[in-house]
Amino acid sequence: TVDYTYSLADYTQQIDDEIYVNLNLERPFFNDLFDLEKRKLPKENDYFYTITNQVVFEVPTDFSVDYLPANAQDGNSFFGYDISYRNENGQVVVDTKIYVKYLLLEQAQFAEWNRLVEQLSEAYRDVVILKNQDS
Repeated sequence: TVDYTYSLADYTQQIDDEIYVNLNLERPFFNDLFDLEKRKLPKENDYFYTITNQVVFEVPTDFSVDYLPANAQDGNSFFGYDISYRNENGQVVVDTKIYVKYLLLEQAQFAEWNRLVEQLSEAYRDVVILKNQDS
């Protein structure tokens, strides 16, 4: 377990009384697609593994959570993901879990891989919207 504090300057966008923030700070496999026309050989992997990540965002006291992205999950026997959001005790918590369970990914599996990676990449783009309570 690693516990640390991380600060990202200019990672939010404010429009009028709303702040948009993307809490997917790390994006494993983002747009990691196979070129189905060019790639002919299988993809090798050294071992099975799971990536887990948790981001805790402190909601500023004068703001409330106006929009929380829907949880996203999908997968199959060789690759999958689960991204869950929750709003509790003045914090937005994002838990991300990605699993890779193949040693040799065959060409016949590339289209399914691409489908899942496209969905995962889209889920990474979703933002939390905070609204100023004073307006």
